[in-house]
Amino acid sequence: MQVSKSDESERHARVSRMVVIATRVFGSHEKALGWLEKSQSRFGGKTPISLLSGKSGVRIVEEALIQIDEGYFA
Repeated sequence: MQVSKSDESERHARVSRMVVIATRVFGSHEKALGWLEKSQSRFGGKTPISLLSGKSGVRIVEEALIQIDEGYFA
């Protein structure tokens, strides 16, 4: 299955958006990337960045970031 340039552009936009949100939550770009690239038990051992290929994954990652920002998860 080939990935179209449009699909690739959309994924890039989703990843960029999550990096911005994660940077705001964690206070630094480096910490944000570290979290996005580290496997997380709440995602079944997957990395948050791996979930960003689809809209449902984006919602899951965004919700986790909101919960972290609000103090629900350390």
